[in-house]
Amino acid sequence: MSLSKGKPEVESTAVEPIICEPQIVCRDFYKPQVVQVIHPFEVINRIHLVPVYQHFYTVSERNVMIPGFTSAPYDR
Repeated sequence: MSLSKGKPEVESTAVEPIICEPQIVCRDFYKPQVVQVIHPFEVINRIHLVPVYQHFYTVSERNVMIPGFTSAPYDR
């Protein structure tokens, strides 16, 4: 007896299942990996000579005799 009303009962036969091509699902996992990055520096010390004047003064002294003058007073 059929449960459907108005439709004739059709006998179901076994069919082969359809197998589709597999779909590829990629799962990406990220894991930290320590990588050393070396940044070299070269320090160059440049020496610039700048003149700084240091003044020195010399003093010379001399005695000069002037003619016409004597050290003794005149008798008048």
